[in-house]
Amino acid sequence: MSDRITGNHHITLSTGGAQEDWDFHTRTLGMRPVKKTMLYDGAEPVYHLYYTNADMDPGAILTSFPMRQQGKMGRRGSNQVKEVGLSIDESAIDARPRR
Repeated sequence: MSDRITGNHHITLSTGGAQEDWDFHTRTLGMRPVKKTMLYDGAEPVYHLYYTNADMDPGAILTSFPMRQQGKMGRRGSNQVKEVGLSIDESAIDARPRR
């Protein structure tokens, strides 16, 4: 068995507002919405939004929990990841976002 990581199942983010999250991923980045579910672990349900690329490639899934509706905010020093770098195919650099 190799110790090398060759891909990921998906990346999950905690974000601000649901509409802002949806608009950013679908309009700005041009990602394809795949699924919208709810997380019922807390006092109130929270959206769990799924996005992917146009070809639905393995490892291209990104999910988010827009937590602003719960009044939860990240705080400095909580060992959260602040930045995630994702790569795109060179042919997509000049692509226009879908509106």
